[in-house]
Order: sequence, then structure tokens, then C-alpha cells
Amino acid sequence: MSARLVLALFLVVGGFLVLLAHPALYSRLWTYGLVAGFAVCTALALVFMAGHRNWPITRPVSIGLLSLVAATLVSVGVNEDTDWLGLWLPASQWGFLCMGAWIAGDRLALRCLGGSLVIGAIAVGVYAILQYYRLDPLPPVTAFGDERIVAVFENPNFLGNFAACALPLALLILLQGSTNWHRIVGVLGVGAIYAGGFLAGSRGGWLAGVAGVLVLGAGVARSVHLGRIRLHWPSLVVLVGLLVALTFLLSRRPVVESRGDSVTMAERILSTRHIIAPYVESEVPVAAGVDSLTPQIEVRDFTVNHRYFIWEVTWAMIQTRPLVGLGYGNYQKRFTVFRDSRREDAHFQSLVWTQQQEDTPYAHNEYLHLWAESGVLGLVAFLVLVGLAGWEMLKVAWRDGSSYLWAGLGIVTVMLVHSLVSYPLRLPLNGMIFWLALGILVGFTRLRQMITGR
Repeated sequence: MSARLVLALFLVVGGFLVLLAHPALYSRLWTYGLVAGFAVCTALALVFMAGHRNWPITRPVSIGLLSLVAATLVSVGVNEDTDWLGLWLPASQWGFLCMGAWIAGDRLALRCLGGSLVIGAIAVGVYAILQYYRLDPLPPVTAFGDERIVAVFENPNFLGNFAACALPLALLILLQGSTNWHRIVGVLGVGAIYAGGFLAGSRGGWLAGVAGVLVLGAGVARSVHLGRIRLHWPSLVVLVGLLVALTFLLSRRPVVESRGDSVTMAERILSTRHIIAPYVESEVPVAAGVDSLTPQIEVRDFTVNHRYFIWEVTWAMIQTRPLVGLGYGNYQKRFTVFRDSRREDAHFQSLVWTQQQEDTPYAHNEYLHLWAESGVLGLVAFLVLVGLAGWEMLKVAWRDGSSYLWAGLGIVTVMLVHSLVSYPLRLPLNGMIFWLALGILVGFTRLRQMITGR
């Protein structure tokens, strides 16, 4: 058994421990911390014992990673009241990036990691269906109670993101199936993952999932053109029929509570259009006989309206220290002050009471959050890291038509798209998946470049 496979199996076991951390059972964050710590120590020991000395990441991506590390350290060093101990979270993620790049040299290790992601997503999807039909054996202990489907997570958005990440890989496994048994299992597995993501009611997760599937679709079309994949159309027809049936069955029952009103999944789908314009701003007279106007906001979607307000506050935070930011981990500390300075604004008055009181720890936009805490230096470093890695991967994927490379690109795309309206990279499990997937793609790309010389 190779050292890379040993590390992959450790990550599989640790990943399932983090995944199954139901809020009623044990802490996901603490479990992630233990898994990450042991994973780093295990990886260092295995690399030392195996005698591997070659750095598994290409030079441009390494420069991007070092730039991100430096920008994060600068943001902590130049700001007061920053928590140096909080750096363990990004440090663990950078470690997972390096681990993924190293594991990329073992195909069996990659199959174990990819298969565990799909199996975990299928299990979570089945669990979400049980919750939908009120068959959950565990009590609903999250803030959402039994009003939302969350499966084993603390928030439906976490469930939606996890299912969306696994969907491209599950679809590819179905397309690669060589026997009818494999295709049947593949169709049912994709159906379970789709059901879990659908029931989450996460509109950002849905859009991110569509983006990931489109990336995979482009890769599959390329692979078909190069003769790497031969599509089995009957199984695809059956899959489409199953997804249509699931959509019909699961969209009729109320699954979301909005301001005391029950909302069906079909209504939730239609409300996705409010992501672009969640409110309408108008002006009304201050009082009769007074020639003066005051702004008034008519809210169409209270959840998205709250996100827009958070983004406005975050932008104000960015403007105070745009270069180096307010310090990693300082977002929640600073948010309250900037939010309270807007209490007289019409947009603040349009929020419901709980939203006006919430001290949100996240900007619900990874890019704005990174800019606010680590400054434009941190944001640019992150974009350079992801951009260079993505460009290298895309060149290899397009030239070679590697379908699994396209599935990995789909996973990364899901995360980056959902990051526009949420914070998946700051979550224990979801962030672990992103950095491992990115590292695997970087390492795989480097190996292909070494083999082909391009």
C-alpha cells in the first residue's frame, strides 16, 4: 500500500467523521480541527518515510499560494485585536491543498476520495428525503427546526453546497458506467444527490450546481469528440425522467417558512428571480403639505434583501482599509459597528427585527469577506492562486480530454460560484473539499505536464 493511498484512506475516514457530525451528536468544527491536525502530521510523516522530495505544485501556483499566505499574515500583523490562533483554519486549508497535490500521483487514492464524496452525498440525500417525510430519527436541533431540510448540517445552504459539489462527479461516474448494473446504481445515486440538493432550498446552491454541471457538460462533449467517452443514451433518458419525477413529487409540499407563510419548493424556485432585484426603492412624501421626499423600500425577498444589506456594510468596511483589510478573523467584531451606523437608513429599516439584530460572522460573499479582512492584497492573491491553477487545468483538460479533470473543474466551479452569495470555503467540510479538490487538480496537472513536456 502506497504512502499516498494511506493518506487518502485517512482523509476518507476523517471526512466521514466530519460529514456525520449531526448537530445533535457532536461538533463538526472540533471534529474538523482534530482531523486536520492529525492529517497534517500524518502527511508529513508519510512524505518523510516515503522519501518524496519533489514539490507537487507548479511554480506559478506556488507563488500564488505563498502570496495568499503572506497577505493573510500581513492583515493579522498590522491590525489590532486580531486573533493569531484563528489562523489555524486557513493554515489547515493550505495544508489540504498540498495534500491533494501530493495524492494526485496515485490513481487508487483518487478513486477512494472521489468515491467517498459521492457515497457520502448519496447518504446525505437519502437522509434529506427522510427528513422531508418526517422520518428523521434524530431531533431537529438547528435554528431552522423542522421548517427546513438540513440533513446532517447546521444550515440548508451547507447541504445545498455539498450536494452541488458531488453532482458533477456522480454524473461522470454514471456516464462512465460499463454495465447495466453500474448504470442503474449511477442513476439512483444521482437521483438521491439531486433530491438532497433540491430539498435544501438553497437558491445559491442550485445556481452553483447548474454551473458545475455545465462545466462537466463541456468536458464530456470534448471527451466524446476525442473518442474518450461513448454516451449510453437510454440511461440518460431514464435519468432525466427520474429527475423530472423527483422535481414533481418534492416541489408540491411546503418546505420553507417565510414570515409565517408556508412556501412550497415550486414557489421557492420561482423566487430565484429575486436574487437580482430583491427590493424596489421609491420615494414618498415625508408628511402632508411638506415638499420633501424620503426613500422607501418595498421588499420582494427578505432573505436576499438581508444579503444586499450585509454586502453594503461590508463594502463600507472595505473602504476603511482597502489595502491590508481589518485583519483576518475580525469581520464579526467590526460588522456590528458599521451596521449600527446605518440604523437610520431605509435599507436597514426594511430588514426584519431578527436581521437588524444579527451580528453576522460572514459577509455571505467569500470575495468581499476576504477583501474586508485581508485587503485587496489577500483578494488578489486568492484570485491569482485560483486563476493560475484553473488556467493550467483547463489547458490540460482541453488538450487531453480527461473527463475526471473536467469533473474536478466542476467541483471547483460550484464552490467559486456559490461563494458569490455564501461562504462555503469557511465551512469545515465544504472548505476541506474545495482545497483538496483544487490540490488534486493542481497535482494532476503538474504530472500530466511532466509526462507530455507541455
